[in-house]
Amino acid sequence: MKNIINNNTLLSQGEIDTLIRFLTNHEQKIQDSVLSQDSIDKLVSLLQKNGDTNLDLFNISSEVTPLPAEDLSGHSLSFTIDDTTGFITIIAHNDGAELIITPLSVNSLKVMNDDSKWGICIEPVIFDKIATIFKLKYTKTTYDKICTLFSTKRYGKADMIIPALYLPTADSIANNMLI
Repeated sequence: MKNIINNNTLLSQGEIDTLIRFLTNHEQKIQDSVLSQDSIDKLVSLLQKNGDTNLDLFNISSEVTPLPAEDLSGHSLSFTIDDTTGFITIIAHNDGAELIITPLSVNSLKVMNDDSKWGICIEPVIFDKIATIFKLKYTKTTYDKICTLFSTKRYGKADMIIPALYLPTADSIANNMLI
């Protein structure tokens, strides 16, 4: 991703701790193919890009669960842009089924059928927190697109460096991104 400074130094102790915590928390789900050198390089790259400089200002508990009737595990998180308004719509996908996640849904901690809108962009940290709240996963491509959209709408340039204030922590990305 172009809009985040890449630091090619060794991992800091905080980054190593984050990597170990991620691997420990996911050891039951990790297969041999996941631990390929390419996957390890991706994790290291994510950690180096975000490091431990991010502020986790929006510390929403990862233990929050949606209503049992709305089990969103297994869904992936993405977004679309409305051609008419330019507003984004955040969507949870699973096997062709789509659930729209609105600001009211996040406030209510359950998917609501309402007409509240996100506007023309959303901070990457909020997008990541939505994944945390509803136990969703997103792809690196989706994360890169939300960062590029935010940078373009907020600063007028797709390649602007996004301040750490608006970015999720490396640990949160590691927990919410499909790797």
